[in-house]
Amino acid sequence: IRLPQTRVILMEGILDAVTHPEGLALFGTQLSQGQLQWLKKIAPQEIVVALDGDANAATMAIALVLVHSGFWKVSIIRLPLGSDPDDVQLEEYLQCREIIG
Repeated sequence: IRLPQTRVILMEGILDAVTHPEGLALFGTQLSQGQLQWLKKIAPQEIVVALDGDANAATMAIALVLVHSGFWKVSIIRLPLGSDPDDVQLEEYLQCREIIG
């Protein structure tokens, strides 16, 4: 298990997450209480939510849960409809991510 220290990028699937050194798979579009507790343990400074392009509502919901917890700087990446994080050059999208809280 990799433990990023400054930033974690939450993604839906393992294939998405392995394409980026800061990627962490949610295994779906929901953030469980256990995952939230684990994020608190690894203590990144920033969490970026980058779900597939068809999951924008879930992306925002997860971001709002993270903001409400008050532990991190939270931002989102809105991918084009039909795109997955492993399909795009994520570094380009990281430059224009939206800060939520």
